[in-house]
Amino acid sequence: MVPVALVDKPFEQRRDVMYLDFSAGAGHGLVVGGPQSGKSTLIRSAIASFALTHTPAEVQFYCLDFGGGGMLSLEGLPHVGGVATRLEPDRVRRTIAEVSGILERREEFFRAHGIDSVATYRRRRAAGEFPDEAWGDVFLVIDGYGTFRSDYEQLDGALLDLAARGLGFGVHLVLGAARYHEVRPALRDQLLNRVELRLGDPSDSELDRREANNVPVGRPGRGLSPERLHFLAALPRLDGVAESRRPGRRAGRVGVGGAGRVAGTGGAAGAGAARGVPGGRTAGTGGGEPGVAFGMDETTLSPAFIDFETDPLLVIYGESESGKSSLLRLLLGQLAARYPTQEALMVVADYRRSLLDGLPDDHVTDYCTAAPRLDGASSADWPVRWAGACRVRTSRRSSCATAAGTTCRTRS
Repeated sequence: MVPVALVDKPFEQRRDVMYLDFSAGAGHGLVVGGPQSGKSTLIRSAIASFALTHTPAEVQFYCLDFGGGGMLSLEGLPHVGGVATRLEPDRVRRTIAEVSGILERREEFFRAHGIDSVATYRRRRAAGEFPDEAWGDVFLVIDGYGTFRSDYEQLDGALLDLAARGLGFGVHLVLGAARYHEVRPALRDQLLNRVELRLGDPSDSELDRREANNVPVGRPGRGLSPERLHFLAALPRLDGVAESRRPGRRAGRVGVGGAGRVAGTGGAAGAGAARGVPGGRTAGTGGGEPGVAFGMDETTLSPAFIDFETDPLLVIYGESESGKSSLLRLLLGQLAARYPTQEALMVVADYRRSLLDGLPDDHVTDYCTAAPRLDGASSADWPVRWAGACRVRTSRRSSCATAAGTTCRTRS
C-alpha cells in the first residue's frame, strides 16, 4: 500500500491521502487518462512511493516505457531491475520473458516448500526462512499500453497469463493506457486497482461520466478516485520542487540525492536486471540430457534440446538469410559429437552446397547435390550399413528390435 495523491473532500472540508493497495485482490493496476493527463508521472510516483516505503528485497520493478521516456529517470533506483523502451525490441521481449520465468520458478518453489499463499511466502521470507530467494513482490509496469499492444500483439497472451496467475505468487501487472477500450476485456477484468485521470472523452469514464466531465482540462494529475472524488496526483520528487516537467532531470534522478537516499533503504541488494540472451555462445553436446542442444530457451536462458529418439521428424521454417542452413549444420555437428558412427549415420541432400563446409565426414555416408544422387542413396549396401548401426543400438535399447536386412526404425 503506497500513497500516490491527495483526495479532495469538500463536504468534509478536508483533504486525505489516496493510497493504492496491491496486497489483496486488486493487485494489478490500470492508470487511464487522455494525452498529457499525467499517466506517466503518476506511475513514477507510485514506484517512487514503493521505493521510499519498501526495501529492494520486498519489491522489484521491471518497466517498459512506450510513452515519452520518463520512466528512464527511475533507472537509478535499486528497486528497478531495468527500463526497456520501444526502440529496444530485444530488451522488451526479454523483460516479459524474465517476469514470466520468475512466475514459473515461484510456482515450483511454492509447491516444493508447501507454501499455500503469497502472504505466507512474504511472512516466512521476512523471517529469514528463504535467504537465497532474490525476489519479493515483482511488478511488470507498461507505460503506453496502446502502443505496446500494436507493436507486440503476440505478447498479449503472456500478459494475460501473468494477470490470471500472478497474484497468487506475488507477481503484479501495472498498465498505463489512454482509454479503457485499449485493454482487452479479458485483461481489463483482472486490473481492479484503477486510477482515472482526465479522459479525452469523459463519456468513456467507468466511474462517473458527469463528474469525469468536471475534471479540469490541461491540469495534469487531476482525476477521479474510486469514490468519485477529485484527486491531485503526487510528483515523483524528493527535493521539494513542485515542478512536473521532467521530474528529476534537472536536479538528478528522482530529485536531489534521491537515488542515494532510497538505495540505503533496508541495506538490501537491488533488483536484478533482466538477463539478456548472451551472444556468441557455442552449444555443448548436452551432457546427460536427452537429445542434442541447439539453442537457448528465452524464458529460462537454459539450453534447449531436440530429442530425436522421441520426436524423430524435424522441419525448420524460416525466411531467407534467417539461419536455416546454420541450424542444420549445427544439428549435424551435435549429432556427430554425441553419437559414434556405429549409432548414427547421415544422408545429406544439399542442392545449393551450403552445408559443404564443416560436415562430419565420418558420419555422412552420402552427400547428394542432385536429385538422381538422392534417389540412388538407397543402394544395395545402404540397408547393410544402417543395420550395423542399428545392431549397436539394439544391444542398448531393447525397443529397437531389428535384424540385418530389415528396415531400421531407430529414431536417430
